[in-house]
Amino acid sequence: MKSLSLFLCLVSVAITQATVLDPRGARPVEQATRDENCATQKDWPFCTDDDWNSKCPSGCRIQGLMENNDNELLRKIEKIRSLLNQHKTKHSSVDVVSKQTYEILREKLTLDSGNDETYYTMAQRLRQRITDMKIKIDRQQKTLDALKDRVKDQVVEMQKLEVDIDMKLRSCKGSCSGYTEYQVDMESYVALGKQLSQLDSRAAQSVESVGKLYVMKSRPLKDVIVDSRFKSKDVAAQQKEDMFTQVNTVQFVLEEEGSSSSPATVSKVPDCVDAHQKHLKGETNGLFKIKPTGSGSMAAVEVYCQQEGIMGGWLLVQQRETSTVSFNRTWAEYRDGFGSVDAKGKGEFWLGNQNLHLLTNQGETMLKVELEDWEGGVAAAEYTVRVGTEEEGFPLQVSGYTGDAGDALESHSGVKFSTFDKDNDGWEENCAEAYGGGWWYHSCQSANLNGIYYKGSYDPQTNAPYKTANGVVWPTFKPATYSLKAARIFIRPAAF
Repeated sequence: MKSLSLFLCLVSVAITQATVLDPRGARPVEQATRDENCATQKDWPFCTDDDWNSKCPSGCRIQGLMENNDNELLRKIEKIRSLLNQHKTKHSSVDVVSKQTYEILREKLTLDSGNDETYYTMAQRLRQRITDMKIKIDRQQKTLDALKDRVKDQVVEMQKLEVDIDMKLRSCKGSCSGYTEYQVDMESYVALGKQLSQLDSRAAQSVESVGKLYVMKSRPLKDVIVDSRFKSKDVAAQQKEDMFTQVNTVQFVLEEEGSSSSPATVSKVPDCVDAHQKHLKGETNGLFKIKPTGSGSMAAVEVYCQQEGIMGGWLLVQQRETSTVSFNRTWAEYRDGFGSVDAKGKGEFWLGNQNLHLLTNQGETMLKVELEDWEGGVAAAEYTVRVGTEEEGFPLQVSGYTGDAGDALESHSGVKFSTFDKDNDGWEENCAEAYGGGWWYHSCQSANLNGIYYKGSYDPQTNAPYKTANGVVWPTFKPATYSLKAARIFIRPAAF
C-alpha cells in the first residue's frame, strides 16, 4: 500500500514539474507527423497557445506545410513562366508581321507621295497651258480688233470709190462716145454699216472664266488645323517617332484663286501675278505690297497692280499723266524710285531701277508700254525685257516687239541707264542733261518717256532749252516733236 502511494506521489510530482517546465502541457502527437529525421524539439519554432492552442504542430509538420506551400508557389511560377514564353513567341510573330507591314506601307506611301507630286506637276503644267492660251487669245483679240478696223476702213474706201465712179460716169453722160449706166448699191453699204456696228457693240467672247482656275496647294500637316477625330491622344512618357521620314506628310487642298481660306501674306508676294493668284482681293486693280525675290532685308514695296481684263498681273513701273512730278532726278533717286500712285492708279512715279532689276530677273518677263496722245488716240507696244544690275549700269535688254505703237526701243536695247549726275551714254556730252530725265540713252535717243512733260506738240527750237525734242516722246507713234499726254510702263512674268 505504501508502495502504491509512493508511485502516485512521484507521478504527481513529475506532472507538477512538467507543468512548471512547459506551460503548454504535453505535446499531442498526430498521426503521420512523426519522422525519425525530424529536427529535435529545441529547433522547433515557438508556437503560442493563442495561435495553436493544444495543436501546435511539430517541426516536421511545420516543414511539411512550408514545403507544400513552396511547391504550390513553384507551380504558379512555372505557370507564369510558361505564359511568358507563349507571349514572347506571339510577340515575335507580331513583330515580324509589323516589320512586314511597315515595309509594305513605306513603299506604298512613297509611291503615293510620288503620285501626289506627279498630280501637282500636271496641275501646274495644265495651268501653264491655260495661261499660254490666255496670252494667245489676248493677242488674237488684238489682231481681230485690228482686222475689224481695217475692214471698216476698206468699206469706207470702197464706198468712196463707187461714188467717185458713179460721179465720173454721170459726168460722161451725153459727152462720151459710150456710156454705161452705173448706180451705187447704197442699201448694201447700209447693211454693211449695220453689221460693222453690231461688231462694235458685240463684246468679245469672255475668257474671264479662266481667271477662276482652281489651284491645288500643299501644306505640311503641322501647319494645318486637323479635326480632333484625326488626332491621336497623348500618352504620358510615350516616345513620339516619325516612322516614315522619307514621306512628306502634306495636305493637298483644291482652292479657288483668291479664296478667303487662303489670303496671302502680302509682304511675301513677289509680284502682281502672285497677288492675283493668292491674295483675297488679288483680282481687283489696286495697291499691293510686294517683296521681290532677292530683295533680302529691303522693305516691302507698295505697287499698283492692274489685275482686271483678260490678262491680269501687270505691275505699274512708270506713269506720266500730269506735270506734278519732275523726272529730272539723280542716279540714286532713279535707283530707289520716286513719286507715287493712289489706289485708283492715279499719279506719277518711277518704281526704281533696283526693283526693275529684281523683278525682271525672276524669269522671263514681259514689258508693256501704253501711250495716249492729246486727241484721244492710244497705242501699245510689248516686249520681253530684262534689266541688269547697278554695277552693270542697269542695262536694258528688250526683244520680241508686238503692238501698234511701233518699235521705238530697238536702238535702246543693250544700253546703260544715264542721269545728269551719272553719264553712261555714247555721246560726247550728257544726254540726260540735254533731255531732262533719266533714260537708257545711247547718243542720244529714239524714244524717251521720262522727258519733260509738255502739253501737245511743241517747237523744239523755242520750247526746248537744248533745242532738242526733249518731251515725252515715242517717235514711231507720234513725231519726236510731239509730247504725249500719257505714258505708262508695265511689267509682268510671262508665266501666268
